[in-house]
Amino acid sequence: MYQNIDDIPEKFWSKDKLLQEVGVLREKEKELNLKLSDISALQSENREFRNGLKIKPEQEFVSAFVIARPPQVPFDTLLINKGLEVGVKVGDLLLVSDSIMIGKVIEVREYSSLVLLNSSPSAYFTANISRNNEPIEVFGRGSGNLYAKLPIVTDLEIGDVIVLNYGKVFSIGIVKEIEEEEISGFKHAFISLPVNVSSLGLVFITSHLSNSADSINEDPI
Repeated sequence: MYQNIDDIPEKFWSKDKLLQEVGVLREKEKELNLKLSDISALQSENREFRNGLKIKPEQEFVSAFVIARPPQVPFDTLLINKGLEVGVKVGDLLLVSDSIMIGKVIEVREYSSLVLLNSSPSAYFTANISRNNEPIEVFGRGSGNLYAKLPIVTDLEIGDVIVLNYGKVFSIGIVKEIEEEEISGFKHAFISLPVNVSSLGLVFITSHLSNSADSINEDPI
């Protein structure tokens, strides 16, 4: 029909127009990709929420998602996406299941709250060994770890669960290592939080049921 491309009428071909249309198509592609990412994130969040509700607490609770963790926030803290608008209060407990408590709310904003983990160096608990109910004093050691110094005769084993009684019994740590000092007559217990904080998504906030079992230091971080 045409001897060469230069003979094609401009209405059929325009480099600038084609480039403009390509640019528009690329922008639409970016927009669609963003929408697909949002849908994928929502599906993942809904799936995690449904799975999490299978281990929801028996008492009244507010469900929340972890939106920031170290190093985005100070170590041994978490930021969650619920706050004053749903009635979260300073001193509320952070649960990951009906029987595991990993921290307390220390700061509440309108739509978010800061949680101090039990592993914070400022935390102290009068707890018990779940297996035999022996009392134990536990201190936060930082980076998801806790520590206890006990008489060497204390019946403590690796794998023992450390619990608190808040009117309901919650586990706060698992004994990972024990070192004995026969000369001093003491043993050192190295304890970790019951869950991997870096993988936490859905969590639960509930009111502080009782303060008879612990004395966590809630100084601002």
